[in-house]
Amino acid sequence: MFGANFDAYSVKWTGASQVKPEYEVVAMEKAMRWAILSAEKAAEPVLTAIVLPWWDDKGSSYASQCSYYNKLGKPGHA
Repeated sequence: MFGANFDAYSVKWTGASQVKPEYEVVAMEKAMRWAILSAEKAAEPVLTAIVLPWWDDKGSSYASQCSYYNKLGKPGHA
């Protein structure tokens, strides 16, 4: 909810959600890590859509997390 005062990082993100952190490196990396960790620990499927900028041809610091965790969606991943 807009204007809500809630610590989104006090609970795992479950179900379907949309996240738009402040466009600051620390905030964006924290959102990526929290989404990935929440999904890894969830018993049910999780969908987290994160709205992040792509500032140059190489992406941003959080882009490496996208490729590193890409293996999570592949069959047979342990």
